[in-house]
Amino acid sequence: MAEEIWRWSADQMFLAVLSRLTILPGETRTFTAWDQRDRAGRPVNPGEYLVVGILIGGEQVRLTPRQLRITIR
Repeated sequence: MAEEIWRWSADQMFLAVLSRLTILPGETRTFTAWDQRDRAGRPVNPGEYLVVGILIGGEQVRLTPRQLRITIR
């Protein structure tokens, strides 16, 4: 099992509120969450990382978590 390096939701509390965002054809949006630092604030080492996105509320709650492998150089 892989070691968890960072979690966006660590030590946070949230209201159960979902919203919808429509992205039109040709439109782009950028969302930044991770600054490539570990939980202690240290830059992570170069290498391959697995990013996992999980929606924990709303009608989409049963969707399969999305995974993406990234390489930090």
